[in-house]
Amino acid sequence: MKLTNTAQLGAVQVSKALDGAAASRVDKGRTYTVTAHIDTTALGSNVPEQKDRTVDLTAGSPVVLNDIPVGATVTFSESRPGDDDTFTWSDPTFSPESVVVGADASTPAAVTVTNHVERSVGTFSVKKIVTGAQADNPAVPDSVTVTASWNQEGASGSKTLTLPTDGTPVPLGENLLVGTQVTLTETPLADGSSIAWGAPGWTGERVAIDGTS
Repeated sequence: MKLTNTAQLGAVQVSKALDGAAASRVDKGRTYTVTAHIDTTALGSNVPEQKDRTVDLTAGSPVVLNDIPVGATVTFSESRPGDDDTFTWSDPTFSPESVVVGADASTPAAVTVTNHVERSVGTFSVKKIVTGAQADNPAVPDSVTVTASWNQEGASGSKTLTLPTDGTPVPLGENLLVGTQVTLTETPLADGSSIAWGAPGWTGERVAIDGTS
């Protein structure tokens, strides 16, 4: 006589969801690689260890992982999508964080992996440096006025900055979409007291300079 015990098998359904202000802008066909980690420790030594399973998901299209031992605990992981000039991603969240596989394969345990995504934004600071033979002239003003203006997807914006002439950086104080063109215009300075002001020159790091306003 031979007695054979056959392990019962169940299933887990995995879904991908996106939220955040930029969720609707993400390519609907984009895939996300999720790994299922199957823990059979609680089932005893007669149940063999299970290899991790990897599945590629698209938002709104659930995938069912079959043939998982009933009673196993399944957790999931996903590498956060890389940020770029268009999107900034948060770490994925899992709801629930783990599931125990049940015997009813017709109604598998369900897990949703959610990615929060926003448009990528940036900002910068501006500082004023005075050069030339009259840079130390006491008549050099303590500050100058610079106006920053931009158009962000049809919405115009501007901000006036007061810049100390000692080179102290002043933050713009606005987060703008990456790639937004910002025009900086310095209020003209009056010549006098042995000072003749030249046209302002603009330099910067991690920005593209176009023009001499």
